Amino acid sequence: ITVGQWPVSLAYVATFNEVLVANKASDTVGIIDVAAGRQIDAIWVGDEPTEIVWDDTRELAYVSLGAAGQVAIVDVAARSLVKTLDAVFDPSAMAISPDGSQLFVASHRSGQSKMFPYEDRGAETELDIAIIDLESQEVDGFILEVSSTIHDLLFDAEGTLWVSATGNQTEGSLNNPDDRSFEHEIFSLGTSAGAATRGVAVDLSRQATSTGSTGNIQGFTVCGTSIWVVAEGANQLVELNGDLTEKSRIAIEGRPRAVLCAPGGTPWVVSSNRGMVYEIVNGAALAYDLGLTERRSQLLIDGLELFSAQGDGVGDNRSCSSCHVDGLSDGVVWNAGPVPN
Repeated sequence: ITVGQWPVSLAYVATFNEVLVANKASDTVGIIDVAAGRQIDAIWVGDEPTEIVWDDTRELAYVSLGAAGQVAIVDVAARSLVKTLDAVFDPSAMAISPDGSQLFVASHRSGQSKMFPYEDRGAETELDIAIIDLESQEVDGFILEVSSTIHDLLFDAEGTLWVSATGNQTEGSLNNPDDRSFEHEIFSLGTSAGAATRGVAVDLSRQATSTGSTGNIQGFTVCGTSIWVVAEGANQLVELNGDLTEKSRIAIEGRPRAVLCAPGGTPWVVSSNRGMVYEIVNGAALAYDLGLTERRSQLLIDGLELFSAQGDGVGDNRSCSSCHVDGLSDGVVWNAGPVPN
């Protein structure tokens, strides 16, 4: 299906049997008619739509605008932009509270280089997650100092907010394995505005049950009785038990970034550097080729693969993208210690 430029996020709208697609380079939300199998319309929403979620109750779409630092509210039926709200720097991942009253919007690169030197700024400046009241359609507060790079948000069936993130300790040395320069974490988070209150937390590379470094992690989901976390740097899908101990790892090629739980309780994984999706069946990854025409040079494909790959030796818990998040050319996002890599 031909859509806009650089499609990055999808949301299914059962009411209209349509799929919404965030076209990042086109600055639009595309509307795909599922029955017709084509994009039938597009709505301009603002600079770099990054993530999109659907509100069944209000029949509205919420779109994070990465470059604008805003969230767009879209009336899909009317094909109109309702309003935009200033949110956080580089907004990306979002989640609606189980009662449908609030939208949580995470700053992906919360440690942007303009924050340096980090020791000189106050906690009140680190607006990591915006809380939007969906009735008034206004920002109601912020959660402060959540983590360095926030990848994904998810509410579980019990109403607990979970976060996948990469934390960075700037005081240590990159080449000292005892210094926690990078911590690739899953943790629960309180939903009240103010200083972040963490609950259960685990560093996937360092916990006792870990079978190795994950490198950068990305999206995650709850499927069946397990939590599934994408380990992009290690080309793996990590399965966690309900208590966050590690259960298994499954090899996934092509730098996976997203995982979802399909009806029936089967995890599916999307690779970012290959035209492939993977279905997880009985502990194995079944690969499906999407049949896309590859227009990139092999040199570019290899470069993207290496950029997010974990290093060797003491560098196995980081990659180029741990500092230069998503390869953006606005300076080093995190100054991770005095020793050059």
